[in-house]
Amino acid sequence: MFYYLPFLSSIVPALILLYIFYSQDRYPEPTGMIFKTFIIGVVLCFPAGYLNNLAIDWIETSQKLGQISNESAIFYDSLIPGALIEECLKFLVLYFYCFKSEHLDERIDALVYGTTISLGFATLENYHYVMRADDFGLTWSELAWMRAFSAVPAHAMWGIIMGYFLYNYKEHKLKSFTLALGVPITLHMLYNASYFSYMLVLFVSLMLTISFVSKSKKLQNLNPWLDLIEDDESIFLDKKNNSKSATEIEVDGIKIVSKHKK
Repeated sequence: MFYYLPFLSSIVPALILLYIFYSQDRYPEPTGMIFKTFIIGVVLCFPAGYLNNLAIDWIETSQKLGQISNESAIFYDSLIPGALIEECLKFLVLYFYCFKSEHLDERIDALVYGTTISLGFATLENYHYVMRADDFGLTWSELAWMRAFSAVPAHAMWGIIMGYFLYNYKEHKLKSFTLALGVPITLHMLYNASYFSYMLVLFVSLMLTISFVSKSKKLQNLNPWLDLIEDDESIFLDKKNNSKSATEIEVDGIKIVSKHKK
């Protein structure tokens, strides 16, 4: 009778978090772009699963053959399947798809797209785990509640961290790429390593997320044209089709080009 509950418990946490982070943007991104990005994140689970299995097989085989030590196997197991593979796949989508969009024109937009990809990924991954709850000696409800406050928000926060650091890639490409990949991969690896680091990583990720979202919202609110939009939205009407679009305004002698998202 309640066969649908495991499914809902798998996807609802990610959707709630997506709405929370999406609403932080004073001028939200187009829903169509958000939907596409979320679906791409879901699809990423398939190559990630394949590559993760390859990595696990290589680690186990190398360990059995004595090619790597037990300590090295533990390290590789925490780093490669999961952390390295999954964060790199998210990075590729964020950089080659989201950052090429005309809609991504503020730092907070980068955070929104970063967490959207990650939550799309976390949705299908979470469903996979919840459906296999018996393998972990848990009921589906126990595992669903546990992951709703651990793995799912962790993915969301790592996406925000990635987007925050990647935003400045045009000015500082090497530094931005290094931080955008290095920080989420490191946090993800430590999360996988042990229970102690798992709790610590969640705390550190939360502190970074609060800081980065706060800074990004402050930067958005400092844009002088935002108040002009609210005072008189008619200045953003395109004369040809009467639709809101890009426009150029002048504030204190400074010309500012602004795009109102459609």
